[in-house]
Amino acid sequence: MAVLALEIRLGSTIPSIGFCPCSSLKLCNQLPENHQYQVEDLNGNITTGRRLRQLWLHVIIPLNFCVMLMQMGFGLSGKVSVSIPWTPVCPDGKCYDYASMAQSCDFLYVKAHDIRSDVRDECFAKANAPYDETLSGLSEYIRLGVDSKKLILGLLWYGYDYPCDHLSEPGRCKLKVFPFESVSCSSPVVEQVEYKQIMQMLPRSITGRYWDDNYKSPYFVYKDKDVYHEVWYDDPESLSLKSSIVKKLKLGGIGAWFGNSLNYSANPTAAMQTEDMWNALCPIRLKWRT
Repeated sequence: MAVLALEIRLGSTIPSIGFCPCSSLKLCNQLPENHQYQVEDLNGNITTGRRLRQLWLHVIIPLNFCVMLMQMGFGLSGKVSVSIPWTPVCPDGKCYDYASMAQSCDFLYVKAHDIRSDVRDECFAKANAPYDETLSGLSEYIRLGVDSKKLILGLLWYGYDYPCDHLSEPGRCKLKVFPFESVSCSSPVVEQVEYKQIMQMLPRSITGRYWDDNYKSPYFVYKDKDVYHEVWYDDPESLSLKSSIVKKLKLGGIGAWFGNSLNYSANPTAAMQTEDMWNALCPIRLKWRT
């Protein structure tokens, strides 16, 4: 069984997309209320159905974490999944026993994005989720003993808009230094931009779409009020490369963050862009539309 996970930004809605992004129409039926369980960040929100609760778990994570959630009423039916960082190698200094956690949970949703949100080397704009880091992070979980079939690859449908303190050339956008703890320039210097917005910005850019072979990611430069901005994002080409990791590592499935970052209007160009993004999630290159 393959899993397709779709995250929706809180406080927003997503209209009908006009087609079923699944191999069978029955897979697109609305889940019963008591099956809509999705456990979110280890140190953030927990979403159960349509309810939102706060649970702070960043100090100690019990080995039977998911069993505990089920006993609390979060998993009486359906599946329980936990969102985890892109790598198990103690990101932000937080370390957990993911192998034991995987034994208790149905799935671990690997958030393979925001990898470069906190820059620890050169203070330049860079890809949000480079291919090599995505592959190495997932491989590390498997090396720890996590069953690959329990890992869901979570990709992003948004990008980063970096205001350049100095732009020497495309791909060399020097950022304003905003130190935080051990990082040289942290998240406050960037802004998240949804893919549907990026597609509107790209035609008005001064460079057009560029491609970085090292990060396997696209980017472009635009100018606003005498300030150059460099936008790094994922598109069907970069997502298809990362989606192939699902087959390569025999993962349990794939997900997108956020589902409502795409343009579901009737505009023909937008419709094609949206369908291409859905198709990019399929690692065996099959079309979602049947």
